[in-house]
Amino acid sequence: MAPPGLDLKLRLTLREGSVYYFPERSLTSAEPHCFIVVNSDPLRQEVLLLGVCTSKIAELKQRRRDLPETIVEISPQVFDVLKKISIVDCNDLKQVQLVEFMHASSATKSVASTETCRRRYVMRCEKRFTPAPSCRMN
Repeated sequence: MAPPGLDLKLRLTLREGSVYYFPERSLTSAEPHCFIVVNSDPLRQEVLLLGVCTSKIAELKQRRRDLPETIVEISPQVFDVLKKISIVDCNDLKQVQLVEFMHASSATKSVASTETCRRRYVMRCEKRFTPAPSCRMN
């Protein structure tokens, strides 16, 4: 069950595979990024698990050189929300409290349908998640 006070827009869009565009203070860049909801049922959970899309492909590949199977590249031709080829690290998920996400939702933009992203990212990420000593969940 969704928490009380959840805004209608979030109630309708917050699903596994939903993509939101917003700035996140835990990132080194203050610029907004696309975040993909990984939770299977985020409306019933207190913490959202989010995969972050970045265009810093070489930097991320270098960081994950020992676990290349945990990264997913996504191109604008496949996922038209993106402006350029991007990459997601399935072993570096951001944790955001649902309550915090609700309060920040006025600055958050939903940018893609759940099913589109589920097919193109979440299912691939589920297969590639490999817990390792270098695994971080922020």
